[in-house]
Amino acid sequence: MFGKLQTCQCLQQRQNERRRGELHAKSGLASFRGKTFATFDNTVAGVGVAVGAAQAFAANPDGFLTLVGNPGCGKTHLAQAIGNELQASGFEVVWSTAPDALRLLRSTFDQTSAKPKNSFDEQFELFRKAPILLLDDLGAENATDWGKETLFQLLNERYEYQRPTVITSNLHPNTAEANRRFGMRLCSRLLDAVQGQLVVLSAADYRRRDPMDRLGAA
Repeated sequence: MFGKLQTCQCLQQRQNERRRGELHAKSGLASFRGKTFATFDNTVAGVGVAVGAAQAFAANPDGFLTLVGNPGCGKTHLAQAIGNELQASGFEVVWSTAPDALRLLRSTFDQTSAKPKNSFDEQFELFRKAPILLLDDLGAENATDWGKETLFQLLNERYEYQRPTVITSNLHPNTAEANRRFGMRLCSRLLDAVQGQLVVLSAADYRRRDPMDRLGAA
């Protein structure tokens, strides 16, 4: 009887490990396993509130969390840490930069490739209905009308259905440049304090810090 129990526990453990491996492979986070809360340098000035918000989101993913700050301040690391922690808890996570997401969606219109692709609707659905979406570097994409409308449709639906979403950007949505690149409608969603939280990281670019201070802030 004890032998059977041990066998079942081992089988369950293997199944759980396989499931975690599958989730990691599909998520886009496979190359970022080392980006965790433990490896993030939370002693750097200007990141404390963001670390707390990221850990709270990882413990209870709900609504939108938007992390804003200069390049190299640590917001991408925190978003990836959220994703890795949620995956370890069994959540399905999808990670992409905003430019890569648009490139992938645009590539579905290319009929010259021999490699079968998802249709636009199928690929859009993967982003739209992902249980957890991590969208990095919003604003780095080309600010075309098509790109702005596509990102608005994607994020607005996730906003309307309150699907947990983490966004990082160098641009605060309450600026003219963000309005130009995102559009006023999306900026309005990101500024909504009822269905989301916006946190500004004031830390300096880790690449410009003293080399001894760089270690956790990529």
